[in-house]
Amino acid sequence: MEDEFKRRMRNFTMRLQDEKELSKGSSSTTTLIEARRRIELHTSRSHNYQFSRHQEDITTHVIQQEVACHDSCTTKYHHQEDRLTTERSLMEIKPEEHLKYAPLQDFRRNISDEALEVYKLKRENLSLRCKIEILGGEKEEILKDNKYLKEELNRKKVIISHLLADIEELHCEKKQLTDIIRCLRWKKQQLCEKFEEKLNRL
Repeated sequence: MEDEFKRRMRNFTMRLQDEKELSKGSSSTTTLIEARRRIELHTSRSHNYQFSRHQEDITTHVIQQEVACHDSCTTKYHHQEDRLTTERSLMEIKPEEHLKYAPLQDFRRNISDEALEVYKLKRENLSLRCKIEILGGEKEEILKDNKYLKEELNRKKVIISHLLADIEELHCEKKQLTDIIRCLRWKKQQLCEKFEEKLNRL
């Protein structure tokens, strides 16, 4: 019984492969219907040969695997056919259609270039903001130093004004001393002349 089952399974598998080669262009629904028909036919035959329920399950599982494999191959075939059709349609685009799509491509390229420029400007803006923050800190330090220097300058101005007043006062004193010296020289000269007169009288 087991050898008979193997022989029938082998023959059935070969017939299924032959039918699959013949029906490559059929849809998945048709394949499933035919598979169900084969399962029913094989089940009825298995009952005639008094197959066990375990053997029927094995037969059904094998057929379902074959159907799934067939569906997968059919799907891949349709996908490949669609892809080739699309590529052929793209290759058959006329030159005037290329010219029609050229502005769109230029527009997309310009958008890409503008996006790149915007990104560069944002980076430059961020860099400038960092520099402004750094310069702001330096400006604050400079303002503090400037305030200190102004205070120092005011103190120096006060000192200079006092020194100028002292210089003016010294000039006045010098002038007075110069007048006193002149007066003393004149008196000295008078005394010398009187003394010479007295000596001449003697």
